[in-house]
Amino acid sequence: RSSFGRMSSFQKRGKSAAVHPRGSRPSAFNAQLLCSFGLTAIDNIIGGGVAIGTMMLVEEDPFAHYSDTLASYYLAEGVACQHAVISVDGSLQRDDQYFATLPCVTNMEEPDEQDSKVSKADLKIAWRYGQYIEPKGSTNQTPKTVPKSAAQGGSQPVRKAAPPLCHHFTFGSEMPRAALEASRHLCTRVSVQGILGDVRDPSNATAELCNRVYDRISAIVRQQREAHAANGLPESSLLFRVLLHGFGSLDWGAPWP
Repeated sequence: RSSFGRMSSFQKRGKSAAVHPRGSRPSAFNAQLLCSFGLTAIDNIIGGGVAIGTMMLVEEDPFAHYSDTLASYYLAEGVACQHAVISVDGSLQRDDQYFATLPCVTNMEEPDEQDSKVSKADLKIAWRYGQYIEPKGSTNQTPKTVPKSAAQGGSQPVRKAAPPLCHHFTFGSEMPRAALEASRHLCTRVSVQGILGDVRDPSNATAELCNRVYDRISAIVRQQREAHAANGLPESSLLFRVLLHGFGSLDWGAPWP
């Protein structure tokens, strides 16, 4: 009498891949999600990027030249990654002018004319076999062995390189209008001067202003989450990038210089 083992169709389900926001990457140290500050030098200093869910304080220089530049990098990176950008500042510029002055993304991998000519010539030969063929005029007649997989026409999967965490920007040209239009629904600016005009208690202007700014940011976050969910997108793919520009300065109604 023979017996046969029973086979089950049960399959253990693995963990579904988490949907990370665009422009984010797990840290190599503790798997904490990181996003770029917008400047590679800053990312390297702080351990690879800004940890999502944290705050970063940058002290302004006396004339705010460098801090304004860093703020532009921070906002431009959010626009390039299509993050939900919220900028709170005391600037008198209009909203469209404010975001239009952000630096433009540059392509750091554009080949020059000589490289492009070489690449066009190399494309005539399959890259799998090009390395085994001697160039014309070569005196070396030693044959090269061809791997078995290449000789049989086998193919190996090519793993795509991960996109860079940080974009490269140039202040020589402004952010393209197409990029601003694509992220217009994600970019919101809160004017401190507009909120200061509604403050009723001048003696407690700073505290009242901070409370109003907090309420305004909370309302924007709720609106963005509702719009994100209405489009059928997972909440984990939405990343907020909030900038408090000049916090504690005279623009915020502070009584000290």
